[in-house]
Amino acid sequence: STGTGITLTGTGNNVTMTLTTLTTNGATNGVALTNTAGTVTINGGTQTGSTGSAFNINGGTVSLTYSGGITQAANAPMVSVSGGHATGTITFNTGSLSATNGTGFQFNNADGTYNFNGTTTMNGGDAGIDLSNGCGGTFSFPAGISITNPTNEVISILNSTANFTYGGGFTKNNNNVSGITISGNTGGTIAINGSGTKTLSTGTCNAVNLTTNTGTTINFSNNNLVLTTTSGTGFNATGGGTISVTGTGNTITSVG
Repeated sequence: STGTGITLTGTGNNVTMTLTTLTTNGATNGVALTNTAGTVTINGGTQTGSTGSAFNINGGTVSLTYSGGITQAANAPMVSVSGGHATGTITFNTGSLSATNGTGFQFNNADGTYNFNGTTTMNGGDAGIDLSNGCGGTFSFPAGISITNPTNEVISILNSTANFTYGGGFTKNNNNVSGITISGNTGGTIAINGSGTKTLSTGTCNAVNLTTNTGTTINFSNNNLVLTTTSGTGFNATGGGTISVTGTGNTITSVG
């Protein structure tokens, strides 16, 4: 299929939709919502082989709950939210989300509430989590998420005021690129508090790079943050912000 499972477009749309399942294979998008208000509930299904974003939300105030799975192998985001989406709550509830390629979760000027409650595995391409361009929403990634060796950062939060919680694990040891970059933020609280593996080995680049975050609180907690570099800095924090690293088993090793 080259179509889309659901396309809702247009300022003024106010939709109430409930589906038992939604299944697509090879569609451009599984779900595409543009400038849409209302509520969409999808209680099951699988989105496989999307050539674009499996879920693409642009603007509007829509709330969406999806309890199915996603398998993303194309060079595209698994989930993309952009265009000032505001006030709505987007929840990926109980399904398994898997990205072996693409760019993972992309948020650009996303101002709603975003919950990823199921199991998420990202282990290919540049699949990670990126927030940029004035994201002011609330983002929750509980313990069921893991990210392994994206081309760029595991987590990047730029020029935003987001409240962001990441409770999963991550590993990056595949190139000379920072593992976590948080820069240019002016508010919000960022908590990276998973209890599993949190390992960054980034060679000539800073493993954790925090710059110019005046007004932002950044907390690393729940143990076992393991950072290794050669000529890069393990943990670089400059230019403001309230920053803490707590727990046991946190280590920095420079082997250059």
